Amino acid sequence: DSNVPVDHLGNFWYPSFQGGQFKLASFKLPQGVDSTDINRLSVDNKGNIWFYHKGGNLFHFNTKNQQLEKMIDPIFDRSNRVQIMYHIYVDQNGDFWNGHFFGAICFKRKSSEFRNYFSNADAYRELEDRNFNAREIVELSPEELLIKGNDNSIHRLNVKTGQSSVLKRNFGKNSSTVESWPPFFSMLYGSGGYLWTNQSENLVRTNVDNGNTRSFTIPDANPPDIKDTDAFERYWPKLFEDNSKTLWLCSNDGLSVFDRATLTFETVQVSPAPQEVAAEFKFASYDPINNVINATYSKGIYQIDCSNKTAKLIPIFSDQEAYDTMMVNSLFWNNVYWLCTNKGLVRFNPVTKEKRFFNRQDGLPSNVVYSILATDKHLWLGTQSGLCQFDPISMRTVNYGEQHGLLNTSFNFWSKLKSTTGDFYLGGINGVVGFNPDEFDFPKATNSSFNLVGVSRFNRK
Repeated sequence: DSNVPVDHLGNFWYPSFQGGQFKLASFKLPQGVDSTDINRLSVDNKGNIWFYHKGGNLFHFNTKNQQLEKMIDPIFDRSNRVQIMYHIYVDQNGDFWNGHFFGAICFKRKSSEFRNYFSNADAYRELEDRNFNAREIVELSPEELLIKGNDNSIHRLNVKTGQSSVLKRNFGKNSSTVESWPPFFSMLYGSGGYLWTNQSENLVRTNVDNGNTRSFTIPDANPPDIKDTDAFERYWPKLFEDNSKTLWLCSNDGLSVFDRATLTFETVQVSPAPQEVAAEFKFASYDPINNVINATYSKGIYQIDCSNKTAKLIPIFSDQEAYDTMMVNSLFWNNVYWLCTNKGLVRFNPVTKEKRFFNRQDGLPSNVVYSILATDKHLWLGTQSGLCQFDPISMRTVNYGEQHGLLNTSFNFWSKLKSTTGDFYLGGINGVVGFNPDEFDFPKATNSSFNLVGVSRFNRK
């Protein structure tokens, strides 16, 4: 836009009323903001400057305190990537109102910046020019996470500084490189201060400070031949720690628990057994509120009660739905099951048996939903095409993508974490994104109504 008042040094010039007269003032555009990509300049009722940059980044400059803020435009996605800003008004509470032909929408000043980690090849040199695929996330401390990478590497990430390093693991004299480490399926950082990982036939304990490891042979483990790709894909044993700090090893072959005091395994017999109903633990998750493990079977949830060591089936899908619906994650929240599937988000009430699918027609960015996390009020969904903030009461959505600062818009089903600080972390094919969900206020939509009081034509009523 040739009319944008920006000089060759990146200074944005504007008229300012100072000392009873108008003067020219300026502010410096931040790095990465190109003046040729600025459009839709606007001035609100307080004299503050607003503009869009590139594909939807909305900036607000306060002419009094000289502060430039990056905002989130809550209606950008709903407008099919059309930038809309006709009139900005600041009310007495300091909230912003954007008037447009859809009506009006209110949004607040709270920062809604996403923190991106491992979002370029330089952060992970082992992959050269490929992206970092964050496959699993566990919390080491409020400031440190452990991230499983594309291969069998584990990265220790400081979320404050963004610095990371490969966690050294000592498997003997031939384990000096990541490539020589044995593959593992899942990991957890247990209450005893050790990292636990499970391979096909071994449970491995790692001291995260010195990298020393110790392996324990899992009894009766019967993994399929790795050459049988289809069977091996379905066989994905998972590792969980329940409320009593017991380690559970769950696989298609059966269940066992590990006693960390005696360093011994105990086989857990349940009915129905996993192999009787073709239960799979590849997409299993642990529910700490009810102390249960929710795995999958053809028609719904295969649930393990960790307290009394029993199992039960929770049928959800019809025969036809079970044929073409794949459930990859679940969450029991507000007495309702929320399921992530390739057909969208599914809500299932276990009492009334009521079921509903939510998909793109309901505002989701994609029908493929991989992961789910919850605050007190809202659900956050990691999908194939970005993040979605979902209000289960109004059924409204707010979607976030690249235009909102996300460098990763396709997420993984195992890679999600709600930290002890309340921050959310989701991993995908281009790194990890972290954010505080409390900083994202759900926009309040206002629908205008008009009453027809009369019609006149050429001064005749």
